[in-house]
Amino acid sequence: MRKLLFLPALMGVLVFCLGGAAQANLLVNPSLEMPGMSSADIPTGWSMSEGPLAPPVPPFTGAPGDTLQVPNFGVNSNHAGSRGLWLRSFRGGQQPGAGENRDKAFGHLTQTVAPVAGFSTYVFSGWARFEQNSALGAVFLDGDRVVTDPMVDPTQASDMMGGKTPSRGEFAIEFLDAGNVMIGTSILKLNNSNQPNDDHLANVTLADAMWKRHAVRGLAPAGTASVRVRASMIDGIWNVDPRQSGFYDDFSLVAVPEPTSVALGLIGVLGLVGLTRRRR
Repeated sequence: MRKLLFLPALMGVLVFCLGGAAQANLLVNPSLEMPGMSSADIPTGWSMSEGPLAPPVPPFTGAPGDTLQVPNFGVNSNHAGSRGLWLRSFRGGQQPGAGENRDKAFGHLTQTVAPVAGFSTYVFSGWARFEQNSALGAVFLDGDRVVTDPMVDPTQASDMMGGKTPSRGEFAIEFLDAGNVMIGTSILKLNNSNQPNDDHLANVTLADAMWKRHAVRGLAPAGTASVRVRASMIDGIWNVDPRQSGFYDDFSLVAVPEPTSVALGLIGVLGLVGLTRRRR
């Protein structure tokens, strides 16, 4: 009977040690659904900086519009719910027929939270999707600049045999001190994390679009007073119409236990097992 009573307790301790008393999502409005009134609304709990001007020019920090929006497009713009972040990379670079040569576009979606006492490791994750002709997920840009629509005629897909794309997406965790100075960061470049453009031959409908989850882990250094997550479009550039957009959605930030904490927990479990055996 003692064995039967002890097993549930042992399993509970193991779950606690291996799962590290799993933390809840630390982010406010992780799915970008609030306030949900307009594409020009900044999602509740988040901040944005964006623009067609490259640093060191101060970024535009008002309502989204030129490079970032939060539209209700339906299945192609959101992983779940009704809204996702629209990355308008085509607002940067040379736009044939527009008669202008714009600077590369950028946009950053950020949220800052307080650190969790007793935890120094954090994991930031989110979902991403890049359309067929997006410069964000391509290796090379279109070469012949022929305007095509692979969803209408799959044989007319863009050749993607031009110059190498400068554009990229990033997920990052940034650690700030009490003066809001960044003292540590961990960055994931999505095009180095197997985030492909949609395959126009595989997508029967827009609902078949390829969303992929990405996660980046960061270790808070001593002196961390706040943790900031960032989902970015960097050096966005016009490629070839149509379907050049990128989208992010459904973010998560969790604090996770240190490997040493798990090891100490397992040692404690082994101690309980030994103690039980000695008492027999």
